[in-house]
Amino acid sequence: LTAWVDFVPAFGGKGLSPEEVLVALEAAGVVFGIDPSAVALLCQSPAPQRLAVAAGKAAERGEDTRFELLVSESRDRTPRVDAHGLIDFRELGDIPTVTAGQPLMRRIPPTAGMAGCTVRGAPLDPVPGRDEPFSTDLPGARVADDDPDLLLAAVNGQPVRLGNGVMVEQVLRVANVDVKTGNISFDGTVHVGGEVLPGMKIHATGDIVVAGVVDAGELEAGGDIHIGGGIIAQARVRAAGSVEARFVENAHVYAGTTITVDDMALQSDLQAINQIIVGAKSAGRGRLVGGSARAMLLIQVPVIGAAT
Repeated sequence: LTAWVDFVPAFGGKGLSPEEVLVALEAAGVVFGIDPSAVALLCQSPAPQRLAVAAGKAAERGEDTRFELLVSESRDRTPRVDAHGLIDFRELGDIPTVTAGQPLMRRIPPTAGMAGCTVRGAPLDPVPGRDEPFSTDLPGARVADDDPDLLLAAVNGQPVRLGNGVMVEQVLRVANVDVKTGNISFDGTVHVGGEVLPGMKIHATGDIVVAGVVDAGELEAGGDIHIGGGIIAQARVRAAGSVEARFVENAHVYAGTTITVDDMALQSDLQAINQIIVGAKSAGRGRLVGGSARAMLLIQVPVIGAAT
């Protein structure tokens, strides 16, 4: 990609002209990327030197496939590490929703790259970008009929980022879970605006969000569980992801990732694969009293035990 000229100035004879250098370069097969200013500078040099007078163009690799998310608040269950090196599974936020037919993600195909050229005029073929399709298993989503690079929602529900795509979990909303609703088994996310009353069960493949208290109920989720109130009276809560609650008392809580209790945990069985954090929002009230707590990476609590 570079042509160099070794130059020795004339000693009493005729100086070298730029035209003669160009003829010599052509005779050597150098036909691309010649720099006339470098040739002129070379011919004017009073001392021997070696100077680059031509530069080829390297081939530019193509860009890989990119995926542009079109749903601004899509959930992503990928674990995040905070500034302290701890994994934070707490933040659920509001449940974002989409409607059937709404665009979810656009696939931007790879580019071919740009060809290059040597100083002898030989072409340099580029390496094309890596071509990737949408992920294959995306429940609740479909590729647009008229655009193979556009992913649409097939149903109303909650968008969740999943690899090179977005799936849509259907959302079931109820005021309370009681004898009127019966036990709930739902393929998607369940949002309870009030409480889960004693003896009631919720099984969901997605997330479970309860605004109030889980009182002697049973919750099992394939995603995360967020409880705005407490978990009490021998309630059993199990999530493949994280569990967050305001307080826990006389209950059983199991999480595939992290258990976060805003205030205190009393006489309860807590078990998490990664972390248990008690007193997350109220260090002054944070207590772990009685019961048991088991985690593989971290158990963090302001005060363990109670004053006798």
